[in-house]
Formats: sequence, structure tokens, C-alpha cells
Amino acid sequence: MADAMDSKSISREGVGVQVPASAPPAGLSCELAGKMLPVLLHKLNNVTQVFSGLNSLLTVTGDPALLVERAGDLEHAGAQLHRLGWLVGMIGASQGADLLLARREALGLRWSLEALAELCAREQVRLELPAQLPRVCPQENEADICWDLLLWIRSQPAQPVLRLNCARTSDQWLFRLEGGAASHALPACALEPLS
Repeated sequence: MADAMDSKSISREGVGVQVPASAPPAGLSCELAGKMLPVLLHKLNNVTQVFSGLNSLLTVTGDPALLVERAGDLEHAGAQLHRLGWLVGMIGASQGADLLLARREALGLRWSLEALAELCAREQVRLELPAQLPRVCPQENEADICWDLLLWIRSQPAQPVLRLNCARTSDQWLFRLEGGAASHALPACALEPLS
């Protein structure tokens, strides 16, 4: 029976089960997680440099007014750490560790797509994102929805420029890479416009 099935089919107790053609290849989740970690580590190193530099200045000068002068740097570094924490939690969740627990971020979908765009840039691919992206609804599993979208993008044929489009219809949200035939659909109740 296995000979009669195509390469996208698997057999379970003698029954052929058709895997949807849009399903990402097995192992892509672990591969993507492994490739995303260096991107996040680079960002963490940049934030660490801000803290190290400020600590050195404080040690040399002993002037606590530096904290006031560098408040903008500290605010930016803190926001980056907040964002990195969510992204690490999403990657952990993709591998079975619920690090996010009940944490929700209005910009989680954008953050995850921006991190993927940075990974793509390292691979000489430009991933262009829509100016407006929705947010994952609070009752949904945010990490799973974001990770599934990243996996779908990674499973599409490679091109030098990938332009992601997002549109809402009456019953679903559709993500499509410009020039490609495939789309990634989510129920309308899974996402909501970011206000």
C-alpha cells in the first residue's frame, strides 16, 4: 500500500493519511528554531554592550548623573530585552516548553516576522512585511499561531525577495507571499486589527 501513496502521504495502521500539501516539511520546526537563536543572540549581545558600556562609565566616573543622561539608552535596551524574552518564549513553545505561560504581546506577530526577516537577510533574502499587521486574539495560543506562520513562510520556494501580504476576508485572515500561489489562512476569530 505504501507504494501506491504519494510522497506526502503516511501510513497509520494500514490507512493512508494525506498530509496537506501546505504542511511544512517534518523537521523544519527544529531547523528554524536553530537558525533563529543566533539572530536573537546577536540582539542580546547588542543589549549587553549597552549595559556593559554604561557600567564602565559609571565605574570610571562614579557619576550617577550618567543614568539620567543615558535614560534613553536604558529604555531602548529594556524594550529590546522585553521583545527578546517574548521571542525566546515563542521558540521554546515551538519545541514544547511553555515559557510564555499566559504572556501576550500586541506586537508578537510583528516581532516574530521581523526576527524571521533578520534571519532571511543573513541568508541573502529580503522578507518585506506589510505596514499593518493584526494581533493574535487573547484567547488564542499566540506562540503557536506566530510559529506556524513562520514555518509556512520558510516552507515556500526560495526567492531573493519575499513580499508578505495580509488581508482579512469575512471569515478568515489570508497571508500570501507575492508571486506565490499558496496562502496561509487563519480563522477570522484568531486575529484582530491592531488598534
